[in-house]
Amino acid sequence: MLFASFIHTELRSLPGCPQKCGNLTIPFPFGMESNCYFDDSFHIICNSSFKPPKPFLRLGRAEVVSISLDGKLEILNTSSMVGILGKREDHQSVPMVVEWATGSVACHVARNNASRYACQSPHSRCKDSSIGQGYICHCLPGYKGNPYLLDGCQDIDECAVSNPCQGVCINLPGSFKCYCPKGSVGDGRKDGTGCHPEDESILRSAYLCFPIGIFFVAPVLATTWIAWTERQKKLEKHREELFQQNGGNLLLRKLSRRRNTQLNIYTAEEMKAITNSYNTRNVMLGCSPGDFYRGTLLDHNSTEVVVVIVERIPQSEIEQFVDQLIFLSQPHNNLVRVRGCCLETQSPLIVYELHGDGNTTLFSCIRSRAPETRFSCGMRVRAAAGVARGVAYLNSHKCNRATFVHGNICSANILMDSSYEAKIFYAAGSNLIARGTSSLGQENCVYRDPEFTRAGCLNKRSDVYSFGVVLVELLTGGTVFSPNRRENDRRMALDFVYLAKGGRLHQILDAEMIDEGDGEVVREVAVLAESCLKVEPGERPNMKKVEAKLTTLVQMR
Repeated sequence: MLFASFIHTELRSLPGCPQKCGNLTIPFPFGMESNCYFDDSFHIICNSSFKPPKPFLRLGRAEVVSISLDGKLEILNTSSMVGILGKREDHQSVPMVVEWATGSVACHVARNNASRYACQSPHSRCKDSSIGQGYICHCLPGYKGNPYLLDGCQDIDECAVSNPCQGVCINLPGSFKCYCPKGSVGDGRKDGTGCHPEDESILRSAYLCFPIGIFFVAPVLATTWIAWTERQKKLEKHREELFQQNGGNLLLRKLSRRRNTQLNIYTAEEMKAITNSYNTRNVMLGCSPGDFYRGTLLDHNSTEVVVVIVERIPQSEIEQFVDQLIFLSQPHNNLVRVRGCCLETQSPLIVYELHGDGNTTLFSCIRSRAPETRFSCGMRVRAAAGVARGVAYLNSHKCNRATFVHGNICSANILMDSSYEAKIFYAAGSNLIARGTSSLGQENCVYRDPEFTRAGCLNKRSDVYSFGVVLVELLTGGTVFSPNRRENDRRMALDFVYLAKGGRLHQILDAEMIDEGDGEVVREVAVLAESCLKVEPGERPNMKKVEAKLTTLVQMR
């Protein structure tokens, strides 16, 4: 889609594709060969009959002079001058600057079609085009490059490029942090208060007050100012101590060695602003530990988030907690992503992406009986495959050489987005706090591996058992997680295994699975659930095998 103006930016083509035609670099989504451009409207023809070769739009045949990834294109359009000069044979190239956009739909629609969504970089954002149709991709603030490529938006090292700090500069993904050296105070920034000796501000105030009234006014003002300054120093020192205890310095060191991790570190004051002083409506995520608050990031998109207050992490587990934060900040289709954290408070605060309204969970989808929210057999199998994919991804990762175990899988911990894609929520550090305990909340017991009750330890096969209970919920439409359920009803998983072995599965299957479901697919899911619920952990399949089986069943439908 094309119209008018102009701007320059860094350019890159798809790997393996020709990058230049003559003197012009051709960036993706434009391209000159098959599979090198986004669609036909971005196809460039390189005419080598000119010396040097010249690029032309395949649609319209206009010569391309320059390309900007901000949605601007400069072309030479050959126009007849008849009616202007009165000479039919006179032609000349008229320079024009035109505007282009990707696709024909707005951002909120384009994001739902992942296979055709053009903003590929995880550090990019989508902006609706000003010409009325389509959208433009931009790199997030603090990044530069080509947002249409998977690794196209690269972190800007502000410390090296602009040296913005008077004190110590630490580059962070998408931003930077300034610190003053020991013995000085301030924000450390050249465009801020900079760094100055700790007592400088007090002396400055004293010198100003001296002429006004050294015998009366000065002592009062000085005493008040000193008391306030001392309180601020104590508060700042206390926050620095908490930041250190909660793993802040370790996190900064690890982030400085990773260029493609976007994890924001917020101050306590920023968190108060994000959560509106923690007064907003609570977001409840069923069986997850911690307190939950809705929040809004102070960015240009006013992004909605969930802020989780977790218990303090034991010092022996701090490095594993930090590794979990970094791991959970990486984007994955079936995990709720961590956007940032605050570590200078008594209990760490973790900021998560908010999907949908934040209250639509797998639990609520199973329980709902409203016709407009019908949860079909196909949707259930696809949701199960998504959960398995997310758990398998978690289990395949090691944090500080320890296997990542979720330890708290339940249907109320699985968020559903607007396209009913399942996203597992994990409260970072929760299984580190609970490590070594023999019991957790009563509402979680039905999902707990019997081996955990016996031995008090969690492992990957514990996640398999919990996932098996979720499969039972999907098959039966039952609500295993419910504080009001009678104690004998908490045996749903055991009853399921008993009836499945006796060939009486039809007695407890949900009507959606019987009426609309594919009999063979339902039987296969039931067999898989039964194998996940084996009492002996060694007899259960691992999550990779569970994921592969469910992916095959999704493809069968």
